[in-house]
Amino acid sequence: MTITEEEIEKVIKLSKLEIKGKEKEKFIKDIEILLNYVEKIEEMNTTNIEPTYYIHSQMNVTREDVLKESMDKNKALMNAKDTLDDYFKISTK
Repeated sequence: MTITEEEIEKVIKLSKLEIKGKEKEKFIKDIEILLNYVEKIEEMNTTNIEPTYYIHSQMNVTREDVLKESMDKNKALMNAKDTLDDYFKISTK
C-alpha cells in the first residue's frame, strides 16, 4: 500500500513529530511496510478461530506471599552515597 505525501504530513502533524528530509523518507517507507503487513494479516482466513487473549496457556501465575524479616536499615544504608536521617537521599541534579 502506498501512502501519499498529504497523508504523511497529516500523520506527522497529528502526532506532533518533527520529521524532515531523509528521516521523512524512511518514515514513509516504514509506514508502508507496516501497512503492507496489516494487509497481509487481513487476507488470512480467521473463520472458526477463537480470539487469543494470552500468548501462553498459563494465567495469573503467582507465588504465595511469605512474611520474612527485612534487612536492617543501618545495613541497607551502609553503602548509600548520601542519606538523610533513616532514608536514602537522592539528588535530582
